[in-house]
Amino acid sequence: MFKGIITDIGTITDTTTHPNSDQIFHIKTQNLSSISKGDSIACSGVCLTVVDIMSDIFTVQVSQETMKVANSNTWKIGKKINLEQAMRLSDKIDGHLVQGHVDGIVKILTIERNLDSHEIKLSCHKN
Repeated sequence: MFKGIITDIGTITDTTTHPNSDQIFHIKTQNLSSISKGDSIACSGVCLTVVDIMSDIFTVQVSQETMKVANSNTWKIGKKINLEQAMRLSDKIDGHLVQGHVDGIVKILTIERNLDSHEIKLSCHKN
């Protein structure tokens, strides 16, 4: 579970595509504390598992299905992405409880500025 509060901005430093297989991303970070192999990290809202760590770069492996339905299909070297570590049971909940799992795809109909915010209208199919 995540709180939906971004704690760092990561940069894609390398990517490896395996034909008919998963895609590997190397993400440089500065402010995520104590990342361990196996941790869940929300990467621009998508819950991914850390598969390797080298200094300030961690690696995630993204399945073909996730690549089809998530924003990770736009990630290229140099791309900045939002990062958030999974919450601990002892954490203060100062955001929202979110899972980072994709349930479907929606179409953005409009984005309108409203004072200091934006109103986004979406269209989705009923299951």
